Amino acid sequence: MRHPTPARRVPEHPEERPDTGADTPPGGGPVSAPCPFCEVVAGRAPATVVHHWPDALAIRPRRPVADDHVLVIPRVHVVDAARDPGVTAAAMRRAAELLVPGAHVGVNTGAAAGQTVFHLHIHLWGCLGGTRCMPWGCPPPGPAPS
Repeated sequence: MRHPTPARRVPEHPEERPDTGADTPPGGGPVSAPCPFCEVVAGRAPATVVHHWPDALAIRPRRPVADDHVLVIPRVHVVDAARDPGVTAAAMRRAAELLVPGAHVGVNTGAAAGQTVFHLHIHLWGCLGGTRCMPWGCPPPGPAPS
């Protein structure tokens, strides 16, 4: 992954979390605990930021799958990628700015897909080789097909 700005701690962010109408988890009902990514965006939780934009942050995850694993999170709370296509597209555009050849992009949408933090986030990580990246495996290292 290329990281355009050096990693740093999240500063305080004065903006309030906009109400997107998407504050209910897949099972319904209100969010009972603070959203960990909203807490990061608001500067109330620690995170290592590798890049920031007006509408999103790229942070290091607490449990990375690779040394270059990054999460791109929108600054507004949207439960998952299916809830607000405009926010999802904007976050994906930001994620694309960090991509390099050989990178993986992953988005889990809902608990059935393995989502555990119900705030849209996009995973980026470099290829680890074999089945360590994806269950179906990665091609062996070498020149890209032409």
